[in-house]
Amino acid sequence: MICTLNNNTSIEADDVELETKDKNETAYGKVSQTVSFGGIMTEGDEAFKALKVALRQKKYVSLVEFDRRTMEGEQGVYKLNSFEKDSGVGDNVALSIEATLSGEVTAVTLTEIPDGAPPNEADGTP
Repeated sequence: MICTLNNNTSIEADDVELETKDKNETAYGKVSQTVSFGGIMTEGDEAFKALKVALRQKKYVSLVEFDRRTMEGEQGVYKLNSFEKDSGVGDNVALSIEATLSGEVTAVTLTEIPDGAPPNEADGTP
């Protein structure tokens, strides 16, 4: 699991122009969803390493986006588009990931937050 510092989701729909002698209409075309997120990688954190390997091997990954207050969210399979890592010094390295949804999302409700990256005092995570 990755606890992200920032997270953006973009959902877009293409237009399909329908035109007959009786009417003109705009319908939905392809709908796409892209997510981008960043975080701080700490020593012992395997999640970002696994994402980098998945991108290099052209593998899809399952991502869950959820609200920590309600524990509700969505899970989907994503194609990774980019992996950026800064060359910071010290214990923490900032990372940024972008991915595109491949297929549909499923509503999920978590009962507890799974174990993930080790605690990191620098980003305020207890």
